Amino acid sequence: MADEQWPKYAWFDEERDDDLVAGCLGVALGLNEATLRHRLAVDDASRRDATVSEAGHMSESEFGNDVIQIASIGEAVITFEPNGWHGVESQVATDLSRSGRYAAYFWNVNSVMQFVFAEGGIIRRDFDPLLYDHDEQRDRSLPEESDLPFPSGDAGPIVPGRASLALIERLTGVEITRAWLLDTRHATYLVDPGPGASTN
Repeated sequence: MADEQWPKYAWFDEERDDDLVAGCLGVALGLNEATLRHRLAVDDASRRDATVSEAGHMSESEFGNDVIQIASIGEAVITFEPNGWHGVESQVATDLSRSGRYAAYFWNVNSVMQFVFAEGGIIRRDFDPLLYDHDEQRDRSLPEESDLPFPSGDAGPIVPGRASLALIERLTGVEITRAWLLDTRHATYLVDPGPGASTN
């Protein structure tokens, strides 16, 4: 059953912190932090080390999407945007995957969600984790999605966040823990809240 799968990510759906009401989590393989910062055109002068809670207070936009945290786990570069969504934009996904792989999951307070996976500059998968049974999403699924607890017509808990973090791990080999994401200070930057990333 879905509630028994991937219990290490249960915190995301069942113990949701106020700081995770909306956000975008991305994992990039094949590039370093400096390259990623350049491609996302962050304001290097705005850098400060912050927790997710502290990062949220850095926002200067009424709508969000102007703060990003960037850190590494092994060879992977992780991004987290509190109340942001740059990471699932097509241009960003293709750009950040040009030298490897990139997977990202976005969600907000209105239950709008998106998962994107790109490899070698090409988007391989783009879907709504909450509406997984709609629009023939299962028919276009990746092998890595097999047996993950994405919502279906079957009775059971709705855990799209848990399933999405598990899919990120399967696609990138990177496990995101609650302590690493919420309790650890990471380099945090302001970024243009408008769409798109630099392609230079």
